[in-house]
Amino acid sequence: MEKSFDGIWGARFSYVWSESEGNYEGALKSDNGQVDPGLSQDFDQPGLTDNSYGFLPNHRAHSFKAFGNWQVTPALNIGANLIIQSPRKFGCQGVHPTDFFASLYGPASWFCQGVATPRGSVFESDWTKNLDLTFAYNLSEVFAIPGDSLVLRADVFNVFGFEAETDYNEFGDLDATTPDPNFGRPTAYQAPRGVRLSMAYRF
Repeated sequence: MEKSFDGIWGARFSYVWSESEGNYEGALKSDNGQVDPGLSQDFDQPGLTDNSYGFLPNHRAHSFKAFGNWQVTPALNIGANLIIQSPRKFGCQGVHPTDFFASLYGPASWFCQGVATPRGSVFESDWTKNLDLTFAYNLSEVFAIPGDSLVLRADVFNVFGFEAETDYNEFGDLDATTPDPNFGRPTAYQAPRGVRLSMAYRF
């Protein structure tokens, strides 16, 4: 849904329902933090593909997005950007119990302590909620300033200070016989509230 800006206010809202399933995320691999484009262990050994089909790291079943702006006065404009997304799903990665060559990769298979733990089937993260606000004040509307405009701007990120846990330790095994005590613990959080001040002069 969209309300075109009419000189006073404008806004847009969208909802997306989606599923991202498979056994290959793409050039990068979020499951184990592999960030070398095009370099993946996914298909190095047959055993590494066992239980690998499931919800991929970029799966978010529900995404709500809204943004808009309000021209309060000729000088002051206020903008907002809201996003709410459903959780990411996680599995458990460990040592393959039956494929010797796959087991040499350590905790890289979708097994934990010998039990099948398909991708995206064990636990999930928090819902992600974020609201950003922008305040822009055009001094040229109030004072006679050479040039086209002089705008002071304040951007407030994560206004409500949400602290969602966004990533977790997905490795359940230290080795074939020892569980990882840190399995399921958070490794990343939503960025905290922040403020950015800026000035733009156009001439």
